[in-house]
Amino acid sequence: RLGGRLCDGVQINAPWPDPEDVRAAVAVGCRRVVLQVRDYLSAPPGIVARGVASYRGVITDILLDASCGNGLPISASGRLTATIEAIRKVAPGRGIGLAGNLNAESLTGDIKYAFEAFPWLNRDAEGGLRDENDHLNMAKVKAYLEASA
Repeated sequence: RLGGRLCDGVQINAPWPDPEDVRAAVAVGCRRVVLQVRDYLSAPPGIVARGVASYRGVITDILLDASCGNGLPISASGRLTATIEAIRKVAPGRGIGLAGNLNAESLTGDIKYAFEAFPWLNRDAEGGLRDENDHLNMAKVKAYLEASA
């Protein structure tokens, strides 16, 4: 099998890939397929939700990551919760996560509100918890976990 017997899932980090290409990941045995959604802050929530809906039956999770895995801070500008709500309507039961330089200092404003309003929202904080040498900074991890509690 592609990926080996221990490969349980895959994250698709491409801007709106063809759903049939993503379906191929499911066909080779991936039980979890995470779609990274990059443009959720620049597009209206309904447009983002329609994009996600085109993967119905293919993806198991959605990761909202405007930084495209580069750890750039989120500038939510009031659109974040509306987008999450729109996605939930078209993809009920799917996991939804948020990424983008999450750390203790970034848990404010719209981001803080989103995690309070949607306590089930997954958090991808890896990039915001690293030092200048790209090593995991345990002091940042501790501060983030304390701020998240």
